[in-house]
Amino acid sequence: MSCACQIIQPVPRCTTTLTIGTVASLATAVYVYIKNLGSGRTVRYDMTTDGAGTVTLDMSEAGLFYDVHNSFEIWVATAAAPQTRLTVTVGALSDTCLLGTFTDHYDGNIAEYTIYTATT
Repeated sequence: MSCACQIIQPVPRCTTTLTIGTVASLATAVYVYIKNLGSGRTVRYDMTTDGAGTVTLDMSEAGLFYDVHNSFEIWVATAAAPQTRLTVTVGALSDTCLLGTFTDHYDGNIAEYTIYTATT
């Protein structure tokens, strides 16, 4: 875990579409990594950013597997350079990793959720 990760608001684990943020790689094949800091398990998702560099995951099945009692680190890398983390912009803040938790409690739109930083 990086101590310099950007803290994000809790993410509802029942969401089906999760917008993580934007990267400079437009319409590019990327890997999204979500690491459970309690168990150490890392899951990789393969996806393609849109023309604006938006990173959006289909979490329709995967979200239910995330434990609400552990913190998670999320980062993005291109498929061409999977060892190099991309800078992800969330709101006005940018970082190479995001740190947060999943939650079962959310009163808004659970189907589509956009990550927010702790300060937005």
